[in-house]
Amino acid sequence: DLKDVVMAGVHGSVGYGRWLRFNLGVWSALTEGSGMMVDRDWIYPDSVSAWLEPNDQNWTHESRHPDTSLDAGTIVDVNLSVLALPAGPFSLRGIVGYKNDTWNWSARGGTYIYSTKYPGSRDRTGSFPDGEKVITYEQQYSIPYIGVGANWAWPAVQLESHLLFSPMV
Repeated sequence: DLKDVVMAGVHGSVGYGRWLRFNLGVWSALTEGSGMMVDRDWIYPDSVSAWLEPNDQNWTHESRHPDTSLDAGTIVDVNLSVLALPAGPFSLRGIVGYKNDTWNWSARGGTYIYSTKYPGSRDRTGSFPDGEKVITYEQQYSIPYIGVGANWAWPAVQLESHLLFSPMV
């Protein structure tokens, strides 16, 4: 759970005539934000894992880190749009694209509960020193997508909206 992350970015388009447009957007986190990480693990012997489905209640190890910050956050979105229906100031475009979100964060300090005797015993508790980096984590989303874009243009203003779909989300 991360809060107060400020992002900045640029978006540019290059067109070939009125029909084809290549779009690229890149955004990056400017601040670390603040957050909380709860890390749970399900570590069972093979005999138990064969019949036990992990859920929020039957974890074997848990750590909580109230001092969690974003180390890096980057979003890259590249797409190609093709004019499908021009109708005066209104137009529809077909879109095919790819989006990549990459997030890296670090968790420091906090507390833990581990199971050392048998699955679910939760018999070992303790804490990590404040400020000590305990977990670094990276999460990456690679999302191909297709969609439809609609444009409405007036002499001084242009409105644009997209409806996107991906089977990867």
